[in-house]
Amino acid sequence: MAELVVELIKVFSRPDSTVAGSVWLAFANFICPEADEGQGQLALKRLLSSDSARIADNVTDGPWKAGCYPANNFAEIAAGLIWRVIGSPHAVDRWRAAHCIRRFAKFGRWDIVDKIVAAFDTKNAEPFQAQEFVFYYLHARLWLLITLARMAIDHPDQVARYKDLLLAGIMEKDEPHVLMRHFAAKALIACVDRSKLVLDSATLKIVRNADKSQRPRLRKKVRNGGGFYQGRPKSVPEPSFRFHLEYDFNKHDVDNLGRIFGKGCWEVDDMMSSIVQKIDPSMTHMYEDGGRESRGQNSHGITPRFHGYGQQLGWHALFIAAAKLLVAHPVTNDGWYGDDPWTEWVGRYVLTRKDGLWLSDGTGRTPDDASVRLLESKKKGLAIIGDQKKILALACVDIEKGLGKELIVQGRWYSSDGVEIGISSVLVPPKKAEQFARKLIHEKPIRAWVPALQGGEHDDEYLRSDKKEFSPWIVCPSGEAQLDEHDPYGVSIANVRPRLAQEYSEFCELTRRDAFGCFGNNKRGTFSLRAEAWGRDETNREDGPHPGLRLLCTSSVLKKVLTNYDRELLLLFKLQRYERDTYRSSGRFSHSIGVVLIDKALNVKYFKGRVNYPNKSDW
Repeated sequence: MAELVVELIKVFSRPDSTVAGSVWLAFANFICPEADEGQGQLALKRLLSSDSARIADNVTDGPWKAGCYPANNFAEIAAGLIWRVIGSPHAVDRWRAAHCIRRFAKFGRWDIVDKIVAAFDTKNAEPFQAQEFVFYYLHARLWLLITLARMAIDHPDQVARYKDLLLAGIMEKDEPHVLMRHFAAKALIACVDRSKLVLDSATLKIVRNADKSQRPRLRKKVRNGGGFYQGRPKSVPEPSFRFHLEYDFNKHDVDNLGRIFGKGCWEVDDMMSSIVQKIDPSMTHMYEDGGRESRGQNSHGITPRFHGYGQQLGWHALFIAAAKLLVAHPVTNDGWYGDDPWTEWVGRYVLTRKDGLWLSDGTGRTPDDASVRLLESKKKGLAIIGDQKKILALACVDIEKGLGKELIVQGRWYSSDGVEIGISSVLVPPKKAEQFARKLIHEKPIRAWVPALQGGEHDDEYLRSDKKEFSPWIVCPSGEAQLDEHDPYGVSIANVRPRLAQEYSEFCELTRRDAFGCFGNNKRGTFSLRAEAWGRDETNREDGPHPGLRLLCTSSVLKKVLTNYDRELLLLFKLQRYERDTYRSSGRFSHSIGVVLIDKALNVKYFKGRVNYPNKSDW
């Protein structure tokens, strides 16, 4: 217990947190009575004689003054800490804070939520953040509105109490913000649609049309030059204040916004400079960090994972400028978008799903049977296994006992020792099934594949154009994550789960049981399909956690499909390992593959392919 007390005191004894030390000292005081007699005094003595205490003498906060320390109130402390984190430069931290607010709501702690909402109009996080750091209050406001919009789906009666705040965000005239208005409207609409809020007809119309242009569409091009590469006309002088934008951000985000309304990129740039000047006239370019570390800056532009202070200002200025342009100008044909260029543009910056759910709502826990080890020791080091029984078990298949209640017919995930597991399936004519199976295992492993459908409106497109005698029956949709991409509790693949093609789904009379398609039920109401998604998206780390995706089909559904369509099933297993570059060797891929043939009677036959086969470049 003494060690715990010391560590808690140390955690926030840093110069970037004026209050956290006192918060954790209070916590240590709270748990001290639970320790053995004398342990608290011992912990404090050890702390005061440690290196931490000597360092602390050099980074004092100065004389005590009001406002640097929180009130002795749990709800205020909890709300203050959440308000500080929801305005973090790190997207991951903002999403964690948003989840904390949802949990407070779930457990009925609306007193804490009320205090967080009450902080909306403030521009600082005192006393929970050092005064020398600028607080990202625009981030805090936006993510609070994102959270309220999501909470309105689960708790419309409670969120309806914030009607005035939400309406103010929609009605804002001086500095309207497209995304803040979008999520405020989503929250109100959810409350109205669930009969927990009544708005007069005029107000309701404004709320429902918050994302739309109120001007008639101008179906012609009006922009004459003024693109990113053309720059400002020589006849137009630069403004007295200039906020310099990051190159790629200006080239893509800003110029694309200008095209929507037929405005030059330089015109939008000038608008954004004026907006930033009102917020913080000391900032002159997006690379200024406001006294913080610049971990997110790189040669490829800004990243939504981390915003420096100037980047955050430029990012929000874009959406304030967009809202002003929407009010003052009609949408034109200068963009290369479809029938609704404005909606297309805004759609890039909102949540991945249109129904208001977050990716985390569809992300499950890692299945117990997904954590397997697929490397074994050989004379020359580790190698991918070729054991038939272990490979078949990955798809819930037993060569001796046959199929169980269900099997995996599509999937991609990683073993606990870093081997990528790929399982895919296709329907084939019975007379050619063995021929196709043998052909697959003799292909170069890295090139072995079976076709699936892309997930278009009619499920009628191959991922590739050859192998025409194979009948794909699985749809593998594609799509990108958007604003909630960096939610640490969600994965982008949660929204693109594989499913049965429409023809087979209708034949089996399957219906989706939930918004994400996690379960598919038959006409009796029992599940026939399961689509699992789990893990973490860590695209910036080779050795980081990975997402996982699997589609499981019951044996009864499989038998019904094979019998009706007179087909057999080929199940392709591909295990892939990547060994990174070392000072001794360059990186390389190696594979083990195998194919299972399942006939209409659900008999199983295994075709062993190459094991731990090193991929060699053809070049």
